[in-house]
Amino acid sequence: MLWLLQLPDERCHSLGGAKPLGFGSVQLAILWEKTDLRQGKDWQEFYKSLLPITKPDVILAQRCIEEYKQAVEQAYNYSFAAIPFIESFLKSAKDFEDNKPIHYPRIQAKPDIKGENFKWFSMNENVKGLKLSLPPLINDSGLPYQPQNVQS
Repeated sequence: MLWLLQLPDERCHSLGGAKPLGFGSVQLAILWEKTDLRQGKDWQEFYKSLLPITKPDVILAQRCIEEYKQAVEQAYNYSFAAIPFIESFLKSAKDFEDNKPIHYPRIQAKPDIKGENFKWFSMNENVKGLKLSLPPLINDSGLPYQPQNVQS
């Protein structure tokens, strides 16, 4: 959670609707000098006594981020930014640079003027044994117009 609250520059979280169009993009930052971060047992002790408690060590919280990154690197045997789910998340948190159009899957290049763009999803569900989903962002080539034409 702490790592997510201080993403690298030019990375944003997407909140609300119209995310594929860039709406709701927000960048979060931790104001360490105003942050009171504690473990559950510390808050439990505070609420039992209601006495003032000393402010926690900010360096300890920042060290947790580094320990998390190191633990994930050891578990996956990659550098942190090269771990597939981290790389995909960081790519999703940045503007798209490939200039591809952004739209829901459809069965033809142009949107259906009758409003029947849902047909792609129906076709995808009806294909025997092959239910397409979005590929990982790190090697996204998009979805085909005709899901039934894809070889499994």
